Formats: sequence, structure tokens, C-alpha cells
Amino acid sequence: MKRFLLTLPVLAALIFTGAKNCNANTNEEFNKVIVCDTAVYYMSVEEMPSYPDGTGALVNDITKNISYSGDYKGRAIVQLKIGYDGVVREAVLVRPKDAVLEEAVNKACKSLKKFNPGKQNGNPVNALFAVPIAL
Repeated sequence: MKRFLLTLPVLAALIFTGAKNCNANTNEEFNKVIVCDTAVYYMSVEEMPSYPDGTGALVNDITKNISYSGDYKGRAIVQLKIGYDGVVREAVLVRPKDAVLEEAVNKACKSLKKFNPGKQNGNPVNALFAVPIAL
């Protein structure tokens, strides 16, 4: 049993050293390739991800691309999962809990430009980025 437990870290290291880098420029390209990526997303990093045109442009790009016909009006919080390469991997609606709105937000976020990735110790890392939007 001890041998088995000692070999687990070695196996994990061998698996993750063979990971490929993603050179996708847009979400469509990212979805077409298989990417070996870690599932760790940092909530706080030394240098947070940034949208090329600024936060105001990010909010405008999301809100203009949302096609939502539901009843909810007000403020919503969207959490973006930004990969180490700057591509938006996923958009999660934190508040309010509305499946139709979440689907609309996901579609809107697929058309976002590539972010400048977050950095930790000078290296690009996966990071979470919360955005409040008004509906």
C-alpha cells in the first residue's frame, strides 16, 4: 500500500509534464482543439486578468451580446474563468440563479476578445474574474 501511495505523485508528474499549450486566439478555436489544462483557477493573483479595451468595454461587450427574453431586470454577477492563455473557458452566473439567463451569458461570453492573462510570480495562470452587469 505504501508503494502505491508513493507512486501516485510520480504518475501525476508524468501526466502533467506532457500537457500541451493552447495557442487559441478565440473561444471558437479553443473549442476545436483538445487542450490538456489544469483545473485550478486562482481567485487572487499578483496581476489579475485584464480585458484589452478595459473593464467598461468588457461590460459593454457582454451586455450588447446578451439575447435574454426573461423577466429578470437588475444587476447580475458573472464569473469568468480565464485560462493561462487569456481565453475565456467558461462563464458562470453567480447571481441570480436563472438557467435561461446563464445560457444567454455563456453565449455572449463566447464572443469576447482574448484577455491579458493573470500572472503569479511572473507566469501566466488560470484565474477567476467577476464582472457585474446590468440587465
